[in-house]
Amino acid sequence: MGFTKNCNDPEMPTGPVEWGAIFNTLIANREAGRTIKITAAEALSAGQPVQPPRVSDSKVEKADNTDNFLGIVKEGIAQDAEGFVYAGVGNEITNGSWSWTVGGLIYVGTTPGTLTQAAPTSDAIAIGYANSATSIVLLRPVLSRTNSHASTHENSGADEISVAGLSGLLADFQKANNIESGADASKAASPAVGDIYLATDTDKVYKCISAGSWSLMKNLDLSGNLVADLSDITSAGADIEDAVTKKHSQNPVSHHFMQSDVAASQSAVAIPVLGLAGNAEIVMAKLGSAIGISIASNAARTAGTLTVDVTVNGTAIGLQAVLDGTNTQYHYATQAGGLDTFVAGDRLGVKITTDGTWAPTTADIVVMVLAEV
Repeated sequence: MGFTKNCNDPEMPTGPVEWGAIFNTLIANREAGRTIKITAAEALSAGQPVQPPRVSDSKVEKADNTDNFLGIVKEGIAQDAEGFVYAGVGNEITNGSWSWTVGGLIYVGTTPGTLTQAAPTSDAIAIGYANSATSIVLLRPVLSRTNSHASTHENSGADEISVAGLSGLLADFQKANNIESGADASKAASPAVGDIYLATDTDKVYKCISAGSWSLMKNLDLSGNLVADLSDITSAGADIEDAVTKKHSQNPVSHHFMQSDVAASQSAVAIPVLGLAGNAEIVMAKLGSAIGISIASNAARTAGTLTVDVTVNGTAIGLQAVLDGTNTQYHYATQAGGLDTFVAGDRLGVKITTDGTWAPTTADIVVMVLAEV
């Protein structure tokens, strides 16, 4: 005899019919309660609570107290096999292995596939009551709950998932817990997850994704007119994007240095600021980077080599111009912004080096350093 898919009602056979048997089967099924045919995602036992079918493959698995609740398994079902689940308000389900306190509410337990009369401390919704020691009357399915299991994968959850090392964009903006700024070397040695640090001397933005360590999020390129402005960050919950998306125009500024009667055999000698004898450095008022250097001599080189280097706080940064056999009177060099940076209070200068054969020693030179601030 065949049965309908959802209500498990007997289908009318052809030929001679035992109407009494059909009627008795129909009544027995109705008395047992409404059933739904399902396909098991895992082995299921009679009396176990289950979730609604999965979206991915329409199969059913055990439920715990955090899941939506569809019904209770009628009889054991093997994995990937079809079977029936009692579902529907008012169904009375009997299972000889149960031992309930009559009248007490029934809850889905914290362990998948279990029922209990002890209400879970969280996500407790009664799905029925004990009509006898071995029977339950279903009150309702639970089909509107969002799965709180996801919270265990979030920050500080029992099964926290780290996004460190992932590429691409996350589904939502990741919030910052604490935002600080200062020298790169001064950032906290053991940050908390969600902390953000803006290194004002190296133009780098760090975020703590994994507790106790920093991940470089942005290496700001000043040549691209992109600098971080902490005034954009209005609270500790601001997104990291807010720290790096405000653009400010970058203005090249020239600074001039001069040495008269250039002597031979000089070794990294600081050149005075033009028009300011006795002072060889200029104090920067805001952060920026050196992007160029040029040299002009009032007399062409006749022998030897002359090199001028840009310095920050007295240390050559590698940006230099040279007078030699190829460039005898003028030379320049440039580089991208953001490579050699300085912050407010740093000193910009020039140092000269000549070999022992440099000539003429009566030449005067002017050096221009171009900075982007």
